[in-house]
Amino acid sequence: MASTREYVRVLMAGSVEEAEFLKTLLNSNDIPAILEGGHSEVGGMPMSVLDGGVPVLVPDDMKADAEAILAEQHIAPEDEEEFEREAEETPPEEPNDLE
Repeated sequence: MASTREYVRVLMAGSVEEAEFLKTLLNSNDIPAILEGGHSEVGGMPMSVLDGGVPVLVPDDMKADAEAILAEQHIAPEDEEEFEREAEETPPEEPNDLE
C-alpha cells in the first residue's frame, strides 16, 4: 500500500503567476510542489490574492530543502509562527457606512 505524503505550506505567493513560478522552481530541483486553493476570480481579482495569497505546499519531509532553495534565490520562506501571530493581531475590518 502506497503511503500518502503530508504537504505543508512553505510560503504564500502574492499572485497566481508567482506561485506558478515558485512551483516550477521547486519542481526543477526535485521537490514536488503544489498550489493550494482555487484560482477563480471576483471582480477581476483572483480569489487567492483577495484571500491573502496563494499557498505553495511541499512535502513535510522536504520543507527544509525547499526553504534552502528559496533562500538561494533570495525568496524568504514563510515563518509559520510569525504568520499565525500576524493573523491573530490583525483585527477584522469594520464595514464602511457610506451614508
